Parts: sequence; C-alpha cells; structure tokens
Amino acid sequence: MAEEFAVHLQRTFEEMHSQLEEREQLLDAKLKSIDRTHNYQLKRVKLMSIPVTILSLVAVVYLFYVVRVMETAMTSMSAVNARSTPSSVPHAATSRRSTCCREISHAIFTS
Repeated sequence: MAEEFAVHLQRTFEEMHSQLEEREQLLDAKLKSIDRTHNYQLKRVKLMSIPVTILSLVAVVYLFYVVRVMETAMTSMSAVNARSTPSSVPHAATSRRSTCCREISHAIFTS
C-alpha cells in the first residue's frame, strides 16, 4: 500500500512537472511574440518619424518664407503710400496699391 501511494505521488509529481514545463514553454513563446510585436511597432514609429520631421521642417521654412514675402509687400506698400499723398493724386495711390496687391498675390502663388 505504501508502495502504491509512493508510485501515485511520483506520477502526480511527474505530471505536474510536465504541465509546468509546458506552461513555461507557452509563456516563453508568448514573451517572444510580444517582444517581436514591440520591436516591429518601434521600427514603424521610427520610420514614420523621419517623414514627419522633414515635413515639419519644410513647413517651418515655408512659414518664414511667407512671412518674409508679406513683410516685403507691406514695406513696399508703405513706401508707396509715403511718397504720394491721397489728396493730390487719388488715382495714382489706388493704382499703386493694386500693383502691390498684384505683387503680393504673384509672390504667394508662384512660390
């Protein structure tokens, strides 16, 4: 009877040990899968950050360009307004303003 009990305990221990090994292997496979997924997502984020950085730099450069064009146009318009007085030459000032507006629109749309 004691031998049967010992054999039963031995079998139970071996079954439990094999189940634990199987579970350990499954957990190891799951960990490897999670690690692969994480590495893939990290690579994807790194690859996506390159075009986003380039686009943001281009946007900043374009913003400064637009500001410079607008500043030049405003300076040009104020110089034209300073040279002529509206009471002495009303039509000349209007035509100069429209010329400046055309210059601004040309500079914006050709860039």
